[in-house]
Amino acid sequence: MIDKYNKLNLFATDGRIGRSVYFFFSFILPALVFWIIAAIAGQVSQFGDTGINIAYLLMVLAMLLALILLIRLTIQRIHDFNKTGWLALLLLAFPPIIILYWLVPGTEGINGYGNPSSPLPNTFKWLIPLLFIALFSATAYALSQLNGSILPPALQASS
Repeated sequence: MIDKYNKLNLFATDGRIGRSVYFFFSFILPALVFWIIAAIAGQVSQFGDTGINIAYLLMVLAMLLALILLIRLTIQRIHDFNKTGWLALLLLAFPPIIILYWLVPGTEGINGYGNPSSPLPNTFKWLIPLLFIALFSATAYALSQLNGSILPPALQASS
C-alpha cells in the first residue's frame, strides 16, 4: 500500500492522476463547463441576431474551455505512466486515443512526476454509469428541442 499520495489538482499540468480519476473527470468537468455555458448561450440566443451571435461566441468559448480542461487532465494522466505530457496533444489529432489513456496502467509508487494521486472514492465509482445516463439524456433532450432553431437561416430546412 502506498503511504503518500499527491494532492488532486484537476486544473494543473503537473503531478499525476490515475485511471479511475481520469476516466471520471475527463467526462464530468468538460461536460459540466460545456453545459453551463451552453445554457447561458441558449438564453442569450433569444435576443435577436445579436443574441445569436453572442450565443455562437459563447459556444466556441465553451468548447475551448472544455478542451483545455481535458488536455490538462490528460497531461496528468500521461504523467501517471511516466511519459511526457506533450503526448496529450495527440487528442487533437486523434481523439479516440483517449481510450488508450483510460486503459494504460500507471506506474507503481513514485515516478519522475511524483507520487500517485489518491484513488477515486468508491462512492464516485458507482456514480459513473448514472452520470453517463444523465449526460446522454440531457444531450438527447437538448437535440430534440433544437429543430434547427440555432442554425443560420441558410442551413435550416425549408418547410
